Amino acid sequence: MTVARGGVAISPNYDGASPRLLGFFAAWRLQAIGYTAAAVQVALILLAYKAGTWLVSSKGIPLYKDFTCAFTAGLAALYAKRR
Repeated sequence: MTVARGGVAISPNYDGASPRLLGFFAAWRLQAIGYTAAAVQVALILLAYKAGTWLVSSKGIPLYKDFTCAFTAGLAALYAKRR
C-alpha cells in the first residue's frame, strides 16, 4: 500500500483514471430518466390540482394532507417575515 497526500491509502496499481461506469449509467440515459421523472411529477401535480384534490377541494373546503402543516407553517413564516 502506498499512502498519498492526506493519508489516503491507494493501491500500487492505481493509475489515477476514474472508474468505468456500467453501461446503464450512461450520461444520456440518466438525463433522460431525470427529465422523464420530472415531467411525470409535474403531470401528476397538475392532475391533482385539476381534480380538486390539492390543498382546497373544488367546493372550497380545505383538504388536510400529510404535508399541510409544514406548508402552512412555511406560509406563516413568510407572512411574519414581511411584517
